[in-house]
Amino acid sequence: MELIIIAGIIVFIVWIIWKVRASNRASRKAALDQAWHVVLSDPNYLQRRRYEERMREDETQARNEEGL
Repeated sequence: MELIIIAGIIVFIVWIIWKVRASNRASRKAALDQAWHVVLSDPNYLQRRRYEERMREDETQARNEEGL
């Protein structure tokens, strides 16, 4: 009888952990969806993205030249 109670408690703990992790995943996904909504609604997104990509390329090139 004690084995059944212990098994039930273990199953309950695993279920609680699973529910908490699922909730965290859902909240992170919702936050990411909201962030993308904000980013994509920005009318200057494409220009800013190109600028940031150019800046990263320039930084990478500068690091490579320093290493030579």
